[in-house]
Amino acid sequence: MAKKLIDSPEKLADEVLSSPKYRRMKLPRETVMNIIHQLQEDGWKGSDLDRQVRLKLHHLTAPYLGDLQEEVDYSGFGKNEPLAAYQPLCSALLAQHTSTRERLQLLETFYARLFEITGKPGKILDLACGLNPFSLPWMPGAETIEYHAYDIIEPRLTQIERFFTHTGLKGTVHLQDILLQAPGESADAVFLFKEIHRMEDRKKGSVRGLLEALQAPWLLVSLPTRNLTGSRNLLDLHRRLIASILSGLSWPVTEVLFSNEVVFVIRK
Repeated sequence: MAKKLIDSPEKLADEVLSSPKYRRMKLPRETVMNIIHQLQEDGWKGSDLDRQVRLKLHHLTAPYLGDLQEEVDYSGFGKNEPLAAYQPLCSALLAQHTSTRERLQLLETFYARLFEITGKPGKILDLACGLNPFSLPWMPGAETIEYHAYDIIEPRLTQIERFFTHTGLKGTVHLQDILLQAPGESADAVFLFKEIHRMEDRKKGSVRGLLEALQAPWLLVSLPTRNLTGSRNLLDLHRRLIASILSGLSWPVTEVLFSNEVVFVIRK
């Protein structure tokens, strides 16, 4: 039987959000509605609209990169465990997502190199955070940092919030689509790791508006230097992407190059 076409944006959003693939993610409804409206403005409709909405969401949520598979067991940890004691557990968690798995080999020096430029921030916003908050046990001075994690996948944020509670870190989580509502709070530094190419795919030009809206002197934006299979070097392509986003802005940029990731440290 042919699938019934859904022309109402509200009904299409309901169908997508209730589908097995996205029901568990508990995505913000406004994210799905925004994608639907953008595609309708571009002329998509009927079954083609349905297909394009799901394709955009697939690229945005990137389920092919992995995620946390089950509840994290903290029963082996006491209340006053040093943060470094969580490194073995967090390594296993970070390994469940391709983006953070690639960063595992860098963590011993990753934040130290970045903070040599920015100084140690007292407050950090981690936007489209993924599983990156689980790398806090490697961050110098993490015990005293106020850390705010933003994402659109609710179960992921629930696990991160539990991690903050068990470790005693000063962290909060925010279920928020940052392209629709940029964080209004100020911070010392913003992390936006391996995400802006997907954001630009969602809506070209969206990243610049986000960066301009952020209230922080340091913006740390990273991109991968190779594709997922390792067969293609992306460094020059991503340097051009950053240059195009920042074109006309007098914000100094320091490039910190790691083996598989480049961080553009932007002084706003």
